[in-house]
Amino acid sequence: MDLTLNTIGQTPMTYDEALQLIQSAKDAALKLFPGEEQAFEMIYMSRFRRLIREIWGNFELAANDANDANAVRAIGVIRG
Repeated sequence: MDLTLNTIGQTPMTYDEALQLIQSAKDAALKLFPGEEQAFEMIYMSRFRRLIREIWGNFELAANDANDANAVRAIGVIRG
């Protein structure tokens, strides 16, 4: 996960490319630890959401839609 976070944070990429990396990291984690989606959400998705807000500002990963490459909603105000 740290590699994915660092790659997104340090490499010029589009928003969609970042989402694809997040999805790939999640898929890999769930292959290693089947049935641990809730743990992934609690531990890692908050870190990914924070990074997405830092870089793209007005986008937030939708908590319930993280299985999809379109896992983001454009919103005017970022919820803390």
